[in-house]
Amino acid sequence: MGNSESAGEKESGTWMEKVDCSPYICHDDIGKFINDRKGSLLEKDRRLLQETLSLVTSENRWVWRDAEITVYGVNLNVVFYSGDRTNEFVVYLNSADKPTHVTEARGWRLCVRDGFKKVWGWLGDAVKVAGSLTGPLAKLAI
Repeated sequence: MGNSESAGEKESGTWMEKVDCSPYICHDDIGKFINDRKGSLLEKDRRLLQETLSLVTSENRWVWRDAEITVYGVNLNVVFYSGDRTNEFVVYLNSADKPTHVTEARGWRLCVRDGFKKVWGWLGDAVKVAGSLTGPLAKLAI
């Protein structure tokens, strides 16, 4: 499981902590991080870490072998990382104080997978449109 280290102070006065989760980032690494700080986490920071847990469980393990998740909280800044960090994610509070995440960078494998999903979605939409057009055209042919 992850090894934790402090990596210097940020301008806001909060520490950027780095957690090496090799061989891959997993639910246990983030859970241990939360448990190690039980009682000292702000509610907003705890919710951000829960969003991070959800993010990790929503992707396949291979995504997390070469990944980095940066969590920006109120009193917490932490980076969970593994491998060469080609898949980069950021977890933060949006303007409505709701935890959210974005993908900052994708390694080649994640790019291919996401590209395939996008093309597959377009094909599905095209089939639906073609199907809806054949109904009226069939009535005209009769």
